[in-house]
Amino acid sequence: MRLVRLMRGHVREVVAVFALLLVQALCELSLPRYMSAIVNVGVVGSKAGDAGYLGHMALVMFGFCVGRSWRPRSRGSSRRASRPRCRGT
Repeated sequence: MRLVRLMRGHVREVVAVFALLLVQALCELSLPRYMSAIVNVGVVGSKAGDAGYLGHMALVMFGFCVGRSWRPRSRGSSRRASRPRCRGT
């Protein structure tokens, strides 16, 4: 119950976190589908060797990889000179 009381003022942030986690999971689960489409259509199928199709799918996959590898820096990882921390409770 204490957690619910603490989170009461941060409902939007909690909803945003869960929405972004859902988007991340959907993107990661769709990668195998895109890879199979590249092989089945762009390499073996009707558009075999079509540079436009393969380039488009490569950019889609690259977008997923860049989005997946981006991580925000934590507050303590700035490159500024470190300052002494308070030794509070």
